[in-house]
Amino acid sequence: MNDLIKFTNILFFIGEMDDPNRCQTVFTHEEARRLETLDSTEFGCLNLVHPEKIFERRLVIKALKFYEQRLEEIQRSTDAAVETDNRFLCDVLLKLGHLNLLIHDFVKALSAYQRFYESKAEYWKDAPFLYGLGLVYFHFNMHKSATEIFQRLLYLFPNFCKAAEVNIRLGLAFKALHSFDLAIKNLRLAFVDPNPTIFSKAEIRFHIAHCIELKGDLKKAHSEYQSLLQSSQVVSPVLRASLLRQLGWLFFREESFGDKAHRINVAINCLQQSLKADPTSGRSHYYLGRCFSAAGRAHEAFLSYRHSIDKNESNADIWCSIGVLYQQQQQPFDALQAFVCAIQLDDSLSPAWIDLGLLYEQYFQLNDALKCYKNALKLKSKINQALFDRIEFLETQLKGRPKASVEGESSKSALLLPNIEDVSRLPIPAQLLDRQNGYQRQRIDMYLKGSLIGIGLNENDDDALPSLNSQQMQMMHILSQNQALLNPHQMLTLRQLQETHALTQHFQQQREQQRDEEDNVPRSQETVNVDPITSTEISMRTSPLSDLPQVTQEDLQAFLGFTDQEDLTNSCLEPDNRNKTRIDKNDPIIPTNMLFSTPVTIQDSVNSDRPTFLAEPPPSCLSLTAPLNVPCTISSSEIFQICKQRNLGRCKSVYEENVLPPQPPTCNRNLPKERLLLTTPCTVVDTKKDASSLELQRFCYQQPIVVIRGLTSALKMDLSLFSTKTIVAEAANQQVELRTQYLQASDVNVDSQGNVTWQCGSQPSYTTVGKYAAYQLQSFQNALKVDDKEKMKREGDLECNYSKRKKDVALKKVVKFGTNVDLSDERKWHLQLKELNKLPSFCRVYSSCNLLSHLGHVVLGMNTVQLYMKVPGARTPGHQENNNFAGVNINIGPGECEWFAVPYEYWDAVKTICENNKCDFLRGSWWPSLEDLYENNIPLYRFTQKAGDVVWIGEGTVHWVHSTGWCNNIAWNVGPLTASQYQLAIERYEFNKLNSFKSLVPLIHLSWQLARNIRFSDKTLFEMVRKTLIQSIAYCQIVLDYVCERLRKELKHHPRTEGENSHYCCVCEV
Repeated sequence: MNDLIKFTNILFFIGEMDDPNRCQTVFTHEEARRLETLDSTEFGCLNLVHPEKIFERRLVIKALKFYEQRLEEIQRSTDAAVETDNRFLCDVLLKLGHLNLLIHDFVKALSAYQRFYESKAEYWKDAPFLYGLGLVYFHFNMHKSATEIFQRLLYLFPNFCKAAEVNIRLGLAFKALHSFDLAIKNLRLAFVDPNPTIFSKAEIRFHIAHCIELKGDLKKAHSEYQSLLQSSQVVSPVLRASLLRQLGWLFFREESFGDKAHRINVAINCLQQSLKADPTSGRSHYYLGRCFSAAGRAHEAFLSYRHSIDKNESNADIWCSIGVLYQQQQQPFDALQAFVCAIQLDDSLSPAWIDLGLLYEQYFQLNDALKCYKNALKLKSKINQALFDRIEFLETQLKGRPKASVEGESSKSALLLPNIEDVSRLPIPAQLLDRQNGYQRQRIDMYLKGSLIGIGLNENDDDALPSLNSQQMQMMHILSQNQALLNPHQMLTLRQLQETHALTQHFQQQREQQRDEEDNVPRSQETVNVDPITSTEISMRTSPLSDLPQVTQEDLQAFLGFTDQEDLTNSCLEPDNRNKTRIDKNDPIIPTNMLFSTPVTIQDSVNSDRPTFLAEPPPSCLSLTAPLNVPCTISSSEIFQICKQRNLGRCKSVYEENVLPPQPPTCNRNLPKERLLLTTPCTVVDTKKDASSLELQRFCYQQPIVVIRGLTSALKMDLSLFSTKTIVAEAANQQVELRTQYLQASDVNVDSQGNVTWQCGSQPSYTTVGKYAAYQLQSFQNALKVDDKEKMKREGDLECNYSKRKKDVALKKVVKFGTNVDLSDERKWHLQLKELNKLPSFCRVYSSCNLLSHLGHVVLGMNTVQLYMKVPGARTPGHQENNNFAGVNINIGPGECEWFAVPYEYWDAVKTICENNKCDFLRGSWWPSLEDLYENNIPLYRFTQKAGDVVWIGEGTVHWVHSTGWCNNIAWNVGPLTASQYQLAIERYEFNKLNSFKSLVPLIHLSWQLARNIRFSDKTLFEMVRKTLIQSIAYCQIVLDYVCERLRKELKHHPRTEGENSHYCCVCEV
């Protein structure tokens, strides 16, 4: 209450500054209560142009003027209280952001939200702000920023009232970013969410199916489309048309659906049905044109392309297809112009460059053809061997012949096409470019002028005047005659009817006078067409809107008869059944000079019918990084008592329930260049005593990465048990994951054009251990056949090409890497696992000092051994171990591996460069550029792992590995029993939640297991584990009380069986 009075008094002071007539804004009690609930959560639901929403429409107009005036006054104010405490400025900015978002003025909304973000230190505690900012980013196609905001929103507020809407937009944003797995996951979460959304379940299913199609699983996509088409959920003709369109396009592309003639006929039939359902779809016309073209029906193809151009001229694919059709019809100039139009619209469209190159080559203009082919090769993410061979051939032809000879051949051609530098000046491309520039200027002007509602704030439109029909007039008379008997809801209805009627009469009486006084000609009624929901986007533009009449505050006071009220603070406490309860806000925004037309009384804010034990809802999530509000020595009975008091709203929770995700570590980015290549920690073990010494363990625990040489020899380990020969003898038919990669030098990663990239091409597939062993042997035998001198020369040339002439290098040769061979079966791999028990306890798979040994169940690859089978050039892309745990890797030999590693403190810097290179740090396959690391002052370890060497990977270390010979490796994770390992695991656990990435190590379950099994000697680790247990038990108790007492659900105990895997929530399991 004190904050509210302070806020009101200051705003009164601001309103009275300079001009006593400035405080003219009038808000009725109902308006004030409704204004308090207007925020971003009503975006898409509140239709301000609907006749039934005239109350909200007028309120938004009035509120926008009021808050814009307040913002100007706050900025002009020199009052010390305003300068030192910007809470009032933040409240005004936030409300302006919400209101501008509701009228679809996205530019002003973005400006207000960004200023709020900069002014408010704890902006992240306001869920509607995060939602609104995410919506604005999404509208402007800033998909990366939108995903970051939406993910943070769901991390902080998993039970947010618009979580389903957030998941839908996350899915669509990830689809635009080509992260189809994440898109499918978020869309499925939205589909199973029971809360209503502005998207139907059928529309969500359609987008899921489309993501499956874009992912490349065409058969599954076809099945999903057919299932949805036959369901009763599809009631929208636009959605039905989209389903038929995608089905037709699938039949056109997928060869497994039958012979070509049959597929094309089915595709044409589907697309024609689609156009009957939705004749406005330009994409359907384009697909139909492709089908007609493939069937040899050129005239019908041209007509379809023409219709598609009429619907959407800016589609580069359409122009490219038109060019192909012109070329087939022997119209080279028309084909050339069409290809150029496609490139102007999308210069990253590699098929257009290839087709243009073929056209030039057909007329012997080889230089122009070569330029086109090189542009296409540069843009293609996958290697096109035929294209590269063509480039190589043309380069050979041009080098071996004089320039005059080449020009002579081109002149012999029947006609000479304009060269590549002059094509943009051709008539059709020039006209298209002018039109596109005009469209762009119109779009910019639209944003500068604001939304149509915003424009309507300063304009009158007689056609948009509200009016009552006969039934509403009759209702108003009946209600007015029985005012003494009306309930609050009926009173509100009467007031809305009276106000609407008064507005209409007032403007009708003064219409001619107002028109004479107008300085500007009134704008004509404007509308905005809404694009239907398509397979690739959801339009975030406004619905058709009419210009609004200008309603001044003087007008309102003149005919509604408002009077002043003294008590401004009681208004926010009176319940109003008409409005929803405001949540997720700490301080209400109460406008200045709110003048109520009826008295206001204070009532209890808690409904008497509501159970008293649920004054506070259960926490939305549990963050293991949240600080405690109680001492670490608290007992369980005290925790239960505090939880009970917390539910009654009488005390704070056991832990902070709303905290930011963990921040990345700080690192020194000012290292001198000569210190960036770090000396790799290396130790040599000569005796069994040295192997079991505490000094070796401490040394490993203190370093980001360590090479231990001589350890396997000192312990007399038989590494031949892990050789390819032995593994094949034991399990030749066991599955092995296969990664197909391009052969490159260890310190270089280039694309097909020879340009440095972070994308590490690695195509997954599966085979058996026996088949991969045969490949490994054949690769070795082929290498032996090569003469040593020739081999050295070729390798030297290869290095020279990569380091000095990267752009002339082609990625021709591929290698296959056999990864993740599971050795967890103790019966099958008894001898191998027994041999690993010779290792020191801190390196073993199972050990009391290994956190992962206490999980109680298997996590493949972490607390089990995996084998990696390699040939020269096999790569393990950059990564951190799961949940930042440490790792052990032993090279079985006979070949060697080259390692690269970056200390944990620099992982966020590596992540930033990954994102700048369009790589997913957590899920993607990436290979860092050493030059980029050097330029960004990121230190690096680089060393060779020889046969028998053991590499200790410290917790959180970023590393990547390149094999330089034929070898096998075995690896597993370990968890040192240290506070630093536990802390890093918790931080990564929360970071994974933020990024919707499932943590393989269940940290809460592990903490309870540690408390059960271990007697701690490290006080810091003990307190950290105890803190997790306190948070866990408090959260469980609060949720338990809610489920049993509020929801009246019966609790059923589910016993846990030995070795049973930990259970995750539906969000992680989807």
